[in-house]
This record gives sequence, structure tokens and C-alpha cells, in this order.
Amino acid sequence: MFPSFAPGRLVPAAALLLIAAPPARAGYAVTPIPGLAGYPATAFAIGPGGQAAGYSYTGSDVRGFVWSGGVTTDLGTLGGSYSYAYGVSGAGRVAGMSATAGGDVHAFVWQDGVMTDLGTFGGPQSAAYAVSPSGLVAGYALRPDYQVRGFLWQDGVMTNLGTLGGYQSYATGVNDAGQVVGFADTTGGWNHAFLWQNGAMADLGTLPGGAYSEATGVSSDGRVVGYSDVGGGFRAFLWQDGAMADLGTLGGSFSYAYGVNAAGQVVGWATTADGFGRPFLWQNGVMTDLTTLLPDGFTDTIYEVRGINDAGQMVVNGYNGAYLLTPTGPAAVPEPAGVLTLAVGAAGLAVVRRRLRRA
Repeated sequence: MFPSFAPGRLVPAAALLLIAAPPARAGYAVTPIPGLAGYPATAFAIGPGGQAAGYSYTGSDVRGFVWSGGVTTDLGTLGGSYSYAYGVSGAGRVAGMSATAGGDVHAFVWQDGVMTDLGTFGGPQSAAYAVSPSGLVAGYALRPDYQVRGFLWQDGVMTNLGTLGGYQSYATGVNDAGQVVGFADTTGGWNHAFLWQNGAMADLGTLPGGAYSEATGVSSDGRVVGYSDVGGGFRAFLWQDGAMADLGTLGGSFSYAYGVNAAGQVVGWATTADGFGRPFLWQNGVMTDLTTLLPDGFTDTIYEVRGINDAGQMVVNGYNGAYLLTPTGPAAVPEPAGVLTLAVGAAGLAVVRRRLRRA
């Protein structure tokens, strides 16, 4: 039951407060991320300090880049004509893949101007998708028989993560605790999201009604995100404490999660009721169209968000280039109970003031 006040006192005060103080919403400052040679950038990853990594056309080739301190740096290649960057850490390490002089494609880690070839499991191809702050790298590599295996690379050693009983696996995320996530074939032939730690790969399963899932990212404290089919579309999921939760959509049938931070904020892409795709931010059980949180006057169309760090910063891509989004306002809309409490408090203050005037 709500507290009772004398008639004619609570309603006007509450109404005045609700009109004067509408619910706050998140806001973001937008910083453009320049590409190479004047071309637009496409960002795939964000670091703890707001660094970004991705790729850009150079006029003749595609090169991976790292953007830090306002400067975009061309990472070069492993001797071939192109490279792509997919992960970045706060220590300036960048992970990705590059063409080699021999025509193969190999995973690399880049730091302080030096690109290191991580090799393969004997096949012609590998790629690194993520790097942790301490330098753990996750990705995939081919064996001589062309079977694909997810890997964890540490201190010059590439560890085969195995599968869930099938023929392939891909690692897509890693944190400093050595937790690796990705997806792998099961004995039934379907890909399932996995969490690998302490030498063992655990099947994270799917959402109810589904047979297929992929994990795309892991936070510093072990939260896992990705997507799963549900028997009629795909849904973004958040896995934590042993349970996989459906994050819903923006009114449509599809959603995909690509990043998560230690605060439990999730970013990804989802469809609306009219079938259009929108980037989203999910927090506290609510999925919000990220484009509604951008500042007035921002004219580019953002079509995807690729990552979020523990400071709440994100990297997004628009038709005119890549951008860093930095929070400038409250992270979430106040709960209705909080607004009501403020309203009741204001009403009580109004009653006290009236009594003082009468005295």
C-alpha cells in the first residue's frame, strides 16, 4: 500500500515532480575513428581504454589498423597484400589475420610495431579473433587434413582446444582468466557454444527449442554472450552462473549478441517488428535501440555495434565509417519505484512547507 496523505496534497506535488523530472536516459559522445589514407574505417573490437581495431582500405589493399590516442596505425602484413584486425587489448596488442608471402593466411599478434606470425596446426590457414589484456590470444587454425580447431595461444605455444565430439571448432573470445569461448561441432553434427577453461571444453547448449548456438564474446568476469536458434529465428543470449538467458529482440524474430562487459551490459543486433535491423544495448533486462541514444545532429546511420568495454564505451560502424561511443549520461532509465519514491518525497516536502507557512 502507498502512504496516505491528506487529500489535495499528494497528487499535485507528485504531478509536478513527474512533469519536471522525466526519466533519464543514457547518452553518448561520438568520436569518429579515421581510416587509412583518407578511407573509412570498419571497427571490430574495442580495448579497455577505448582503443579500436579493425580494417581500412588503403587505395590498393586492405590493412588491419589500431586506433589509439587519436592516431590510426597501419599494422602492415606478414608479407602478403592484406590484413584484418579483430581484437585489441589495453597493452597495445592487436590480434587478427594476414596474408603471408607464400599465399597462406595466418593468425598474428601485433605489438609495438612488430607483427608476429602465430602459425597453424599444420594447415594453410589460421586467424586470431581476440586478445586479452595479458596477451592470451584465441582463434582458429587448420590441421593438415583441413579440419578446423579453436586455439589458445600463450607465450609462443598454440593449444588445440578440441571439439564437442565433432569435426571443427572456432574460438572467438578470451579473458585473462584463460576462459575461451566459441562454437564447436557436437556428435550430432550441430554447432554449440562452448566455454573452455582449465583444459576442458563445456557445452553451453542452446535456448529452448534450438539446436544451434555460437558464443561470440566473454567478459573479464566470465559472462558469455552469443546467439542461439529457438526453432523459429535466432535470439541473442547471455550465459552466466550456468544458465543461458534469451535477451529477446526489438520486436522482430532475430537478435545476435557480440559483446559483454563486467557490468552485464550486452551489445548486438536485433530486428524490429517491421523487419529492420538495429544495433542494441541490453542492460538490466531491457533491450534498447542504440540509435535512439545518439546525440541530436548525428547524421550517419549506425548499422552494427561490435564491442563494449568495462567503461561502457562501444565501437560501432556506420555507412560513413567507424565511431567510438563514450557514455555521457545515466546508464539506465530509473525504475518506476525510484520515481515514485522521489514523488512521495516531494509530496512530503510540500506538506511540511505548507505547515511551516501556517505556523
